[in-house]
Amino acid sequence: MDIDIMSEIDLRREPRFKTNFSCSVDTPDQHSEAVITNLSMSGLQLECDHGLMQALMPNIKRPSPHQPISLAVHFEVPTSYKDKDAIDLHCKIIYSRRLAQDKFVIGCMFSEFEHQCETVLEDYLQHFGERI
Repeated sequence: MDIDIMSEIDLRREPRFKTNFSCSVDTPDQHSEAVITNLSMSGLQLECDHGLMQALMPNIKRPSPHQPISLAVHFEVPTSYKDKDAIDLHCKIIYSRRLAQDKFVIGCMFSEFEHQCETVLEDYLQHFGERI
């Protein structure tokens, strides 16, 4: 399912939930691991190392610098009907920030859910989510 482009103000209206999920992140050139530190129905925040940041934003000029950088994120959550259920989605990077020498956060907006997993995410947030 494609997600309509929403303004940044609209995205901030979505309740955010504190998380600490390991996830895998796929870029066109690399498969990496990261941690999801918060989550909503419209986006997430990743904590990652320099390796993933380098893969996403290499120190070379991109052909279209105004084109958002995309990535695929895969993780599992408990739901009211399963111990673990998969969430696979595509995101666009909204912001990135360096926290330490080898620690970064990346804010992402969802652009597409695979295999209707938005219902899995909604169930998780409704039954297990810890609001920020």
